[in-house]
Amino acid sequence: MSQVNRQKAPRNGKQKLLHAASLLFAQGSYSNVSVAQVLEISDVKAPSLYHHFGDKEGLYVAWATTTLQDLGKLLHNAKSLDELVRNLLDGARLDYLQLLRDLRELSRENAQQEIQNAIVQNLLKPTEHLIQLESNSTETSRLRESASLLLHMTMYAHPIYSSQRQGTRINGKCIEFIIDLVKLTARQ
Repeated sequence: MSQVNRQKAPRNGKQKLLHAASLLFAQGSYSNVSVAQVLEISDVKAPSLYHHFGDKEGLYVAWATTTLQDLGKLLHNAKSLDELVRNLLDGARLDYLQLLRDLRELSRENAQQEIQNAIVQNLLKPTEHLIQLESNSTETSRLRESASLLLHMTMYAHPIYSSQRQGTRINGKCIEFIIDLVKLTARQ
């Protein structure tokens, strides 16, 4: 069960909408989540959505940036790549790969840029830092590439994808393999 599900129910319309967004967008794509679903789960009326966020895209950007900032706090405090990867997967706050796919669906360039900036600050930078420390690499030109590789590969162990492989033996060793591969890549 995700951390969002364990929290107390939000009281005001804006928080209810963000809570509904966290339930829907964490498990599905931007295009597959409808405004009607958000309104049904949040139990608010459409004018509240439009007042607080402008539209579905505004709600998505608010959810994505807030989720990335919350996740970023954990990642910036991680002491190892193993801890970073586990923090990415714990609670399944977001599917990084789906987030990247969803960026193409957003119509406003500033919305795309806001999420991309949040990705860099909250996912890529802490990942780069730990890769540099753990690989003992002074080569900074490959850090972004290595961090991106780690984030992409980590999603292979994300509950959304791993549930498709139920019963396979790969789930248990996936994280160790990912980290070892990224360290090796960063050293080369």
